[in-house]
Amino acid sequence: MPGNVNNDELNIDDIDDPNENDNFKPLETIDVRVNIDNDADEDLEVEFRAFLIDKEDDDVLEEFTDVADIDESDDLDFDGSLIVPADIEDESTTRYAVYIMASEDGNEDDYCDWEQVDVEIEKDNDDVVVDRVTPQEPLMCGVLNELETLIVNAGSDNQKDVSVKLFINDLRIALTSSEFDLDKKDSQKVIFDLSLAKTVAPGTYAGRVEVLDEGNVVDAVELAR
Repeated sequence: MPGNVNNDELNIDDIDDPNENDNFKPLETIDVRVNIDNDADEDLEVEFRAFLIDKEDDDVLEEFTDVADIDESDDLDFDGSLIVPADIEDESTTRYAVYIMASEDGNEDDYCDWEQVDVEIEKDNDDVVVDRVTPQEPLMCGVLNELETLIVNAGSDNQKDVSVKLFINDLRIALTSSEFDLDKKDSQKVIFDLSLAKTVAPGTYAGRVEVLDEGNVVDAVELAR
């Protein structure tokens, strides 16, 4: 891939994180810490972007953006993070990379630099995870409340007898889904219907979602109050 295009006036000077060939698993956080130098003879409004990319499919899997002013002949540290998708296609030592770009906001043709850091993705044989819980709006009495969970097989093996439990302790709610199987790379939506008594005050309640594989808790997500 080409290097910078700005005659060294805006530079990605140092990449503290990630390091070449760092290893990550699905749903792990990739910290991105970069120092940007402004060696131009003017102040620049710099847009900093980082992407987790699938080089094989030429896809962007995750990204974040930040914008900050860097004074002439000064430098600035940018921090961000990328979450490895739970349903990432395959584990690989060569397929994925973090692509980092810095440019003057709106003037990329004159000031732009980028770097690529290859990272490794590994999967456990058995890894069933709670990828998403929605919605988390206030619960209302007298109506049917739905809470949807997305369960993903993030491992490399097929899984059998998976189930999901929902606990809302303050409301004395404990529900368990039917069991289901998950082939590798597959996902399953599990929806819980909650009909609340009229005596329940509207609000957002603390709770917990657990995913069980053959009766053992393998992942859990806390629902904030």
